[in-house]
Amino acid sequence: MGTPLGPIVITYISFFLTLIICMQVLDKFIKGYFQVNIAILACAFLFSVLYKILISNFSDQSHLYFYEFIKNIDFQMLLIKYLLSYMLFAGSLLCDLKAIRQQKWSIFSLAFLGTVSSTAIVGIITYLILHAFGINTAITYCLLFGAFISPTDPIAVLDMLKFLNAPKKLREIIAGESLFNDGVAIVIFITLLNIVNKEISTVTSVTILFIQSSFGGLFFGFILGWIAIQLMNLGHKENEIDILLTLWITTTGYWLANHLQVSGPLAMVVSGIYIGNYITQTRKKALCTFWSTIDHVLNAILFFLIGFEFILYDFNSMNYLIPIILLIVCLFSRFISVLISLNLFKIKPRILKNEQIIIMFGGLKGGLTIALSFLIPASPEDFIFKITAYFLVVFSIIVQGLTIKPLMHALDYTHSEK
Repeated sequence: MGTPLGPIVITYISFFLTLIICMQVLDKFIKGYFQVNIAILACAFLFSVLYKILISNFSDQSHLYFYEFIKNIDFQMLLIKYLLSYMLFAGSLLCDLKAIRQQKWSIFSLAFLGTVSSTAIVGIITYLILHAFGINTAITYCLLFGAFISPTDPIAVLDMLKFLNAPKKLREIIAGESLFNDGVAIVIFITLLNIVNKEISTVTSVTILFIQSSFGGLFFGFILGWIAIQLMNLGHKENEIDILLTLWITTTGYWLANHLQVSGPLAMVVSGIYIGNYITQTRKKALCTFWSTIDHVLNAILFFLIGFEFILYDFNSMNYLIPIILLIVCLFSRFISVLISLNLFKIKPRILKNEQIIIMFGGLKGGLTIALSFLIPASPEDFIFKITAYFLVVFSIIVQGLTIKPLMHALDYTHSEK
């Protein structure tokens, strides 16, 4: 008989949790040099490489049980029904509506127009590139790819802004965009996913689904947030009731939203924003600490999972070349979508050219991009999209995260108004 799966999984989980705890303990030392997400991603990648080296020296086949376990996970159910709600709520809880109100038009344009234009640009160019390489894929698959690489990660962005001590204006715009474009991208992604799965086929059906999903999600999220605040005000043990109620929202509330056929992701974003802006700063600080930890752990899990799939895959030169080309396409689309969003209309207050460059460079990707990449239906090109997502997250968090401070110095923007 083969090695039992239980002890193997427990061993890996124990090692993984130990690594996470050590990183949290070292957090105060890490922050002085680089953002926490950089450390998490680096550790996940290094552990994946170490795993690849170690299994080549195993005398038994125990590692295959773990690999088969990973391969047999239903990522669509795990992510859409469970993890996604926690990740979105964690990011939206940090939103300060009063702080971003002055930049509302810039944020609105970046979150909506920017996300839609980025999805279209990436989707169309990806379609042309794949066909040039002889990969005949439908345009809807390419647009799906464009939708899941478009959102920026709120936790990664806020970690970066804290590390940089960025000027107030930039903090408001970049943080606001990252908090709202997640919900927009997910609505676009799920709508396209329904088209790919042939659950909807007409323009009218698409329009009705989009309106019902988005506006229904916004309204339901507001109701969830309002109920939570009323119940929080009745509780005596503040921290305990706050955590329990927010966990209830991200589990039962998310399930109810999907059952009512409204956007669960948008409901999580709105409820998180509502709660984060209607509790006291003391309670918000404790709640944000809890949810930031949850988000870091979930991001680490996703980085490890995609890392295993990346390392254990048998690559050839074509598998490297296409993702690298698509990575350049994604960076180009970010550049164009920011230009369109901030210059197509006369937005006030005016965003300067050097500020626009920093906004382009500050759109860090994170766990949400990787999470959505697992939801693409099986196809010959799905692994290319997953690896491109991984490349993009690695590049944005490590390369952009480490070079944005020198960029701000080069643009002489570090002495702007705080």
